[in-house]
Amino acid sequence: MPQALHWLGVREKRDKGEKGRTAATGEYIMEKNKSDFSWKTLLSVGGAFAADKSTKQRIIIVVTALVGIFAGSVIPFGTIINVLYPFAGCIGVVLFHLSGGAVDMIDGIADAAEERGFALTMIKKRAGEKMTLAEAARRMSQLPVDGMIFNLRQMVDDFDTFEAPKDLKTVIITPMEHPTCSTVSDDQEGGARMACEYFLNHGHKNVYFVSGKKESLSSQCRMKGWRAALEARGIEPPEPLQGDWNADSGYAAGLVLADKPDCTAVLAANDCMANGVMMALRDKGLNVPDDVSVIGFDDELYKTIPNSILTSVKFRHRELGIRALNEVVAGLEAPSSRSRTLVSGVLVERSSVRDLRA
Repeated sequence: MPQALHWLGVREKRDKGEKGRTAATGEYIMEKNKSDFSWKTLLSVGGAFAADKSTKQRIIIVVTALVGIFAGSVIPFGTIINVLYPFAGCIGVVLFHLSGGAVDMIDGIADAAEERGFALTMIKKRAGEKMTLAEAARRMSQLPVDGMIFNLRQMVDDFDTFEAPKDLKTVIITPMEHPTCSTVSDDQEGGARMACEYFLNHGHKNVYFVSGKKESLSSQCRMKGWRAALEARGIEPPEPLQGDWNADSGYAAGLVLADKPDCTAVLAANDCMANGVMMALRDKGLNVPDDVSVIGFDDELYKTIPNSILTSVKFRHRELGIRALNEVVAGLEAPSSRSRTLVSGVLVERSSVRDLRA
């Protein structure tokens, strides 16, 4: 017999403040075996000590769960506990991806949870595993949690059709707006527009773009913001160059851009590729920023390259985690409510952009 049943008895004893009665019910269950177990006996023993309607309802739920156990079916313990004790004091976090400032984001979630009096339960998608939102919700809803946060950086098959469990407030960390769930995200499009407008305001006539992986939502949104900024000024965006987030792909793009006479400004979708672009330009005899100006994303290069000159768009990942946790907690009373929160980035100015204004 699962030890959870004894726990139920002890929990009930503590809640009711009655010595022996409800706990005796739990112990009685533990001592019986399949051959002589009587559901009528359980109902009569439990019902005898059920002084109110809510307690009787909980006894019926436990009996239903036990019927499933003895019939050979599996009923998740977390599901039983979520019904019996609706407030678990715990928020579930599903990590689909751990890149892109995830450590700072998790730190923000953890600090905000501690401040609000919540614990965290985490599930990480394994490498190569194809997890959908529905599967993530199914796995997390089996655990005693009050709400869920999904960290999603790439599109999943059921993004548009997913509906969260009605009794679990669900927040998705994603730059894409969801039809039924609240979302929290860095303002990826806004950050790209800000960087592009910085170039244009410094006299550059056009801006080339080096993208990240095609399936990356961050890269898609940054490209969208770059296009929007140029089109708002009546400028036809040049063909973007495909990268893969790594410095080598930025270097390959830089070799191509070095041969374009009209290229005075390059926006790379992350700092690694921006550094690759700058190295390629240098190897082709060009100077940053005198000949070509460059801006990256994430403000990570200074951690590994001393005296970095790269101007970069920095996102506040820790703040993102705090906002996500607070959104879940705020929605516990109304799990079906929906909102969209964007956390703006900041431009960290260094010396990789030349001012071309006369």
